[in-house]
Amino acid sequence: ARRPFRVRTAEGTVRALGRLAHHVAGAQRTVVVVHEHEVVVETMAGAHGIVRAGTGARFDASRIDTPRAELMAEAAWEAGWVDARGRPLAEVIAALRPYRSGTLRVSMAAGGLPVSGHFPLDDTDAALDALQDQMPIQVRRYTPWFVSINVAT
Repeated sequence: ARRPFRVRTAEGTVRALGRLAHHVAGAQRTVVVVHEHEVVVETMAGAHGIVRAGTGARFDASRIDTPRAELMAEAAWEAGWVDARGRPLAEVIAALRPYRSGTLRVSMAAGGLPVSGHFPLDDTDAALDALQDQMPIQVRRYTPWFVSINVAT
């Protein structure tokens, strides 16, 4: 039988029963997020908690915060990705802007469309192409420094 995967930090231990998406050890706190199945977290003080797929939790040496889905997006950003689960396109484009020179303009009509997916921050052209492939939008690159995003006609 396979042994569970374990990650030890200064604050405690994470035992993965599925695929561990990401963990970040920080200033006396650890963040763990889970893609599949669940993980068991045990703090140094002995507190136990389960973090299920699609959520994440922060913990320190004595306590585990309530697992939250929002931590998935935060962990993705730390790893260089935008994680969108029904977020408006305008929010996804706003997340890409700091990683691109020039202007990314999105129309009001396109900006309200819901987006689900995982998009790279280090290749905004690939992210824009992926968005255009999966959504009813048109991405127009007038110059390398000016991109306009509208609802496809």
